[in-house]
Amino acid sequence: MLTEEQVEAIIEERFAVMDSLVRSLTCTDINSVVITGAAGIGKTFGTECYLNEIEQKHGQHWGSIGGNCSPFGLYEVLYEFRNEGSILLMDDVDVFDDETKINLLKNALDTKERRVLDWRSASKALDERGIPNTFEFKGKIIFLTNTNIYAEIARQTKRAPHLAAVVSRSVTLDLGIHDVKTILIHVRNVLRKSNMLVKRGLTPYQQEQAINWLEKNRNELAILSLRTPIMIGEYMKAD
Repeated sequence: MLTEEQVEAIIEERFAVMDSLVRSLTCTDINSVVITGAAGIGKTFGTECYLNEIEQKHGQHWGSIGGNCSPFGLYEVLYEFRNEGSILLMDDVDVFDDETKINLLKNALDTKERRVLDWRSASKALDERGIPNTFEFKGKIIFLTNTNIYAEIARQTKRAPHLAAVVSRSVTLDLGIHDVKTILIHVRNVLRKSNMLVKRGLTPYQQEQAINWLEKNRNELAILSLRTPIMIGEYMKAD
């Protein structure tokens, strides 16, 4: 059984790999990256920081969508990021529940020389937006998801074939942060290394009090993430 120190080291290594994968999109033929891990552990923050950096330095075109997305909405956003050098960040967007969306993504992520997408049904909305019913996609995609993809595929859930289709076309990294114990180790490590709560007005002693409270009450919390100690810190400042 791994010690907490060993778990910390593994998590740090995987976040370093995550940074490397995101960077690789700008200089390799990789078309997509899938990063999976629990909500609120820093996936979005780390990815957006790097994308902002390359946008400022190199004018890289990138954008993100999150939440619900219809098949037509997916076609529209893929068209927007169709050009070479464009990167689309899909942040916990449920695209694995619909055959049309999966088929669009299969074509967008394919390894063929030309990745062509098409919208087979007539649509007045396409004409109004000036979007053709077929186009070549040359962009790249980053998927951030809270879903434990490998666990779902192993259980052969209803979404498993769709998840497998995306994984087979992408470089996939599981950060290994899904259970409460591992999330707590990660949150505690980030708090101490970044002095997150000290920077928000608490003393180092108060920050340790917050960490101790999390450790004692971790199994009673509805949600545990990096946002949790921030809320605790605000309560501590108020009283």
